[in-house]
Amino acid sequence: MSQSPKIRLPYAGSPLRLVEKESADDAPAAQMEQTVTLYRGIAYSAQQWREWLATSDGNTLPDDALIGGFHFDSHCGETLPVTETGPVYCWDSLSPPGATIAENEFQLLSASLEGLAIETGIDCAMLSISPHFAIRFTTRACAAQLGEIRLVSAKRFATDTDGMQHTLLDTGDAAPVLYLEDEHDTTLIRQRSDWQARDSEAHFNFDYRVGQVLQRDMLGLKVQSVTVLEQYSSFFMQRALAAGARDALWVPACAPVSWGWSLRVEPEAEGWIITRRKLIPPVVGHDGWQMPQWQGNTTDYRAH
Repeated sequence: MSQSPKIRLPYAGSPLRLVEKESADDAPAAQMEQTVTLYRGIAYSAQQWREWLATSDGNTLPDDALIGGFHFDSHCGETLPVTETGPVYCWDSLSPPGATIAENEFQLLSASLEGLAIETGIDCAMLSISPHFAIRFTTRACAAQLGEIRLVSAKRFATDTDGMQHTLLDTGDAAPVLYLEDEHDTTLIRQRSDWQARDSEAHFNFDYRVGQVLQRDMLGLKVQSVTVLEQYSSFFMQRALAAGARDALWVPACAPVSWGWSLRVEPEAEGWIITRRKLIPPVVGHDGWQMPQWQGNTTDYRAH
């Protein structure tokens, strides 16, 4: 959403005149006090944070809500430590004595799992499902955009008629990895919205579909079943509009939302049938905002 630009009108004629502003000495003492307004995910210097937090130069900045950045690519997502020379960002709520944090308002109106389906292809089928997140985003503090980072712990395998299991995807016991659909998928931040103007309200529906191809043969053997066991974490992030890419950081707009599916499907004469079905409805985490972190993505763990 964009605002209509302001128009500078020609200078007014002589009936208008300048009026002297009230001097600082005449202003009430309360108006003399200045409060700094800070924005989550915007770069400030370490010295500024020390002054706002009343921390001496000899001590490190104490709050875990401050980081030196957020590096992410398809193989790694990690927060960077605060340094003396680099920028410092606040990603969580923080109330320095000499400053206030300006916040946009993110509301998850509803969340559900929908569209469980098996679609027939030429020589295969596709098992798929879609989480639906209805969102209202109010930019009270600053213009910004939304996006989702999706992490997953996954195990998918096919079982042949001899009882042997063939791994399709297995992330193991490690921490969740970045979800990518296939080797051609390079989307790190999904469903990124357009920039939304300050003091505006917009509604979004995040509903990216997840799928698994179903094949009737595996290494020359007939497939008896295909099993999908997955737990997802959807991190809804926001980024404030700033002049430079280094000045603005993607930061959480909501606590992580967990959801998943546990399914087994089997081939039949003319298609596939679901023989086990357990859906894990989306639930907002109780630990508050978190920065997503991962090592690797699903393409690293797929069978080739």
